[in-house]
Amino acid sequence: MIARRLPIAVLLVALVAAAFAVDPRRDDAVRASGAVTAAALSPLATAVGAGSSTWFCAGGSAAVTGPAEHTITLANPPDEAATGTLQLFLEGQDPQSFPVAVPARDQAQVALSTLAQGEWAAALVELDRGGVVVTHEVVGLGGWDSDRCSSQASDRWYLPWGQTAPQEASSLRLALFNPFAVEAVVDMSFDTDDGFRTPEALQGFLVPPRRLVTVDVTNLVPVRQRVSTEITARSGRLVVARLQSLSGVDGTVTLDVTPAAPSAATSWYFADGRVDADTLERISVYNPSDATAQVEVEISRARTTRDLAIEPFELQIAPQSYAEVVLNDEGRVPKPLRHTTVVRSLNDVAVVAERVQLSSTVKAAAATAAAEAAEAAQSSATTAVTTAVTTADGAPADATAGTTTTIDPSQAAAEAAAAGMVPLPPGLSATLGSPLVATRWVLPNAARADVVSAKLVVANVSNDQPADFELHLFRGSEELPVDLPSATTELEPRQQVEIPLSAAAGEAPLLAVVEASGMIVVDGVQTYGPLADVSVHGAVPLPEGVRVPDPLDADIGLGEEPTTTVAAPTGGSGSTSIPGAGTGSTTGPSTTTTAPTTTAPTTTVPTTVTTVPATSTTVAPTTAPPDTTPTVAPVADPATTAPAG
Repeated sequence: MIARRLPIAVLLVALVAAAFAVDPRRDDAVRASGAVTAAALSPLATAVGAGSSTWFCAGGSAAVTGPAEHTITLANPPDEAATGTLQLFLEGQDPQSFPVAVPARDQAQVALSTLAQGEWAAALVELDRGGVVVTHEVVGLGGWDSDRCSSQASDRWYLPWGQTAPQEASSLRLALFNPFAVEAVVDMSFDTDDGFRTPEALQGFLVPPRRLVTVDVTNLVPVRQRVSTEITARSGRLVVARLQSLSGVDGTVTLDVTPAAPSAATSWYFADGRVDADTLERISVYNPSDATAQVEVEISRARTTRDLAIEPFELQIAPQSYAEVVLNDEGRVPKPLRHTTVVRSLNDVAVVAERVQLSSTVKAAAATAAAEAAEAAQSSATTAVTTAVTTADGAPADATAGTTTTIDPSQAAAEAAAAGMVPLPPGLSATLGSPLVATRWVLPNAARADVVSAKLVVANVSNDQPADFELHLFRGSEELPVDLPSATTELEPRQQVEIPLSAAAGEAPLLAVVEASGMIVVDGVQTYGPLADVSVHGAVPLPEGVRVPDPLDADIGLGEEPTTTVAAPTGGSGSTSIPGAGTGSTTGPSTTTTAPTTTAPTTTVPTTVTTVPATSTTVAPTTAPPDTTPTVAPVADPATTAPAG
């Protein structure tokens, strides 16, 4: 575990074309009062009965041969079609608007490169129905990734992890997206493994109105193994995403896109987790507050009569500081291991948590770079007088302590296979946890023909309440029959289940909706076929039944009267109940607790899905409502549809 000190350094108004309603999900008065709504913490759909959906997709390129070709997916689980506009923002250019439509219980995909050409591109999606979820994916530089878009703008953004070393094999770029009619002026700071950085060029940095601006951090904060990012707006609001690429020892390039966190929170949940000899996993935690955070990182695994629970890791994180737990380096963590992770603040100081997974040759490259950095640091600290280093018992210290041991790939594959884990290709997957728990989740593109392996991971996060769930799969507006045994859909407290999914060649992608009787979190895990990269990303909750959990509450189940913490949308009915469901200096070493916690088994089951013939839901760059002619020309005056600042 590593900790470093960092010096102290929405009412979202979307004015959509013509008759679109105001998006109510952001409430500045709530932030000012100190309370935090669910929508201020994480991507969240509007209520199904709301009059609009607004999503911001920052980070990507609009060129087939670009560094990160950007494709937007619109998923519409409700029973009514949704129509609206997609505004395309090329870096340095005025936006262009295109009409889009999504059939009921279906998906639509738009590759931004089919609308216009540009090296970097962002999208603002505004629709006339609630309950729509928007995600994006990037492909290029030899890698691929998918994640959620953002559902609100903010004046603060956080990213616990990033990497700029080795410089010739790493790239860290930030996408700063300002869709509003007023400018945003921001300060950017970076805590690194070698101290605090505030590049002069990034202080008072201007993001003009209605513009996308990207920043190459690789050149401004070079050769750093770990870069934590904090962006604070002096004026205005914006949306931030990170594009990260890394190379493996064999030259393989991997790519990752991650939306930044608009707020810190007291709990973060990761439904999926994996650590083995060929897969490195770290939990990165950043404390942006002015108070010390007492944080517990809990790893829940399958429990047998011989296996004790893993003792939680307890971190003391100073104000404006970073800490991480590298699970591969912790002796108490068995390998291989599939697990869920909960990061919670024990003293109500909010933090931001991110899970980073490196696999195969990318992991090997990271281990080599870390060892070289440690050697360089040790060499620079050597004085003219050579002093023997000893351990506490007086024995010579092991010069290799703290480094990662190289494992024979065949041995790693054998160990993973013995544990029922398919070896991963070279890959990078970095994703923020969910600060929300909910009863309903949406996962667009849950399985598709170009993904060689896909699964849905569902975790019951309650400590003492069971939860039943139902899985609904849609393709081409048709719901597919799903046959899951009750042993799979009935989750005991803190139990996790993995559900394999697939889509045959020529079939449209699957849209997954998970509905539960208790509080759950859901992740999607996919291995991309054409470029053999890996993506792990969270599903998006629907507001009916969502909750911001109290980290000190032993029971985060629904209880008798579950209500959402989300403010009532325009045209909605306020809080929603679900009847019958239940409602730069280094800090000291981190400590760990000693009391084991009880976990329930992790179950992996096959899923039997009977597919029905359906046409692909992938759409042309611009679609229109049924029985109309698609229009691809830009709207005459894009500025008239700018969201209010």
